Amino acid sequence: MRNTTKTSGALRLLYVLIPLALAAFIGLVFYQQMARAPSREVIVGSGDNALRVQLWTSPDPPKTGAVPVEVRLATLAGTLVQVDKALISYGQAGKAATATVEAERQPDGAYRASATFTSVGDWWIEVTVLYGPLTMNARFPVYVAPNI
Repeated sequence: MRNTTKTSGALRLLYVLIPLALAAFIGLVFYQQMARAPSREVIVGSGDNALRVQLWTSPDPPKTGAVPVEVRLATLAGTLVQVDKALISYGQAGKAATATVEAERQPDGAYRASATFTSVGDWWIEVTVLYGPLTMNARFPVYVAPNI
């Protein structure tokens, strides 16, 4: 006769260790992605004219092709601000802008535009805000992933 108690104990141990190992692996990958992701919030201007510029892409990280870009502009206290104009420029790292588009203000207070990334690698997105007599810029580095 075979000792099934030893086998059952080993199987139980595997049933516990495999999910724990998988959870640890997923956590490590998530941590590495978060560590690599640049900040998508910048404070521009100073004093009463300071603005918080937040940028999102969908998907994040962006992939090659046309990608929606959303910008939220707010006071330091978090109140959304309507500006005269919000421009979105983008280009490959170390190169001049590929294009500049005017972002459209949405009913929810965000500004949206589309950026077309032609290749995988390091790019930048710059938000230029015209706010009364002021012009403020915020540049965000982004990594463009393959569209697979």
